[in-house]
Amino acid sequence: MDKDESDIDAVVRHLQTQVTKLIDCTKCANCCKEMGPRLSKPEIKAIAGYLGITQKKVIAHYLKERKDKAGEYMVARIPCPFLKKDRCVIYDVRPQSCRSYPNIRTEFIKRIVGFVGNYPVCPIVVNVYDQLKTKFKFNEFVQ
Repeated sequence: MDKDESDIDAVVRHLQTQVTKLIDCTKCANCCKEMGPRLSKPEIKAIAGYLGITQKKVIAHYLKERKDKAGEYMVARIPCPFLKKDRCVIYDVRPQSCRSYPNIRTEFIKRIVGFVGNYPVCPIVVNVYDQLKTKFKFNEFVQ
């Protein structure tokens, strides 16, 4: 990563930290309504233990194997089956892909397409994007 990219990463990290203080993700749940997490076998084991059921039941009732990655799973339907009344019932053991969403704290330039794709889903992304436009004076170039 060159210096410009690390500078942008630092700006994005700072903006995300500031914006995240103002937005309660547990009251939004848009990501859970629109997207589904990837789950590894250790994450499935943790969910099974948390729910008090077997890993086979977790897989059978909630998941499907990813076609592109053997041994990795994803939720079988959207909205996420672990979302009940806009709350995550496995929040304490939620998968890493949920914990790290919206995934903009590192390698922002490499993740820019995903970032823009998350714009209609995540208010954190909307606010960080809008502040980036202001900071880098993007609006001055638009006619």
